[in-house]
Amino acid sequence: DDLSSLELPPGAFGGLEPPPGDLAFLPSSPELGQQWSDGEAGDGAALTLLPPVPSPPQPPPQPPPPKEPTLREAFAFALPAMGIYAAPTLMSLIDASFIGRASTAQLAALGPAGSISDSVPFFLLFLSIAATNLCSKAHASGDHAAASRVARTAVLLGGAGGVLLGAGTLLCASSLSRVYCGAQAALLAPLCAKYVAIRAAALPAVVVSTVAQAVCIGGKDARTPMLAGALA
Repeated sequence: DDLSSLELPPGAFGGLEPPPGDLAFLPSSPELGQQWSDGEAGDGAALTLLPPVPSPPQPPPQPPPPKEPTLREAFAFALPAMGIYAAPTLMSLIDASFIGRASTAQLAALGPAGSISDSVPFFLLFLSIAATNLCSKAHASGDHAAASRVARTAVLLGGAGGVLLGAGTLLCASSLSRVYCGAQAALLAPLCAKYVAIRAAALPAVVVSTVAQAVCIGGKDARTPMLAGALA
C-alpha cells in the first residue's frame, strides 16, 4: 500500500497547514482510561497515547451510626442527670436554713451573696459544654484515647480558670457586695462580702467538679456525678 500519493480533503487539519513529515496511523479509538495527546512539534510529529489516568482515592469508610436508645435507657440516663443539676439549689437551701437560725440580717445578706457566687462560675460554662460535646463525639467513634485526652485537658483548664476566677472574686467581694445590696449596703454588704469570700475560696473545686460532671455526661455516665453530689 503506497500512501505517498494520498490526498487529504481540505480542512482535515482544522484549516491549518498539515505538519511536515510522514503521518503515523494509530488505532481508531483509545482504550478505557486513555486519551490522545499531540506529540513533539517538528519533523515527524505524530499522535501519542497517554498512560492510564489513575482513579481518585476513595474516602475511608464511615462508622455506622449508634443505635437509638430505648425509653428505659433514656430514663436511666435522665433521672440521675436531674439530680446533678438540682444539687446546687439544694445546697443553697441548706445554707439558708442554717444561716436563718443565726440572724435575720445574715439571712438577708445571703440573697445577694448567693446571686454573686452562683453567677461567677458561668464565665467558665463553655468548658463544660465543650467537654460534653467532645467526649461524646470521641466515645461515639470508639476513640477512648481522645476521650481521655479531652477529659484531662478540660479538668486542667477548669482548675486553672477556677483559681483565677476565685482570686478575682475574692478581691472584688466588697465592691460586688455593695453593688448588689443597694440601699442596705451599710448593713448587709460586710456580711455579704464574708459569704462571697468563703464561696470564692471553694470556686476552683466547684469549677473542676462541674467540668468532671460534664465529662461523665459525655460518656453517658450520669450515676457517678449523682453519687458525688449526694456525698457532697
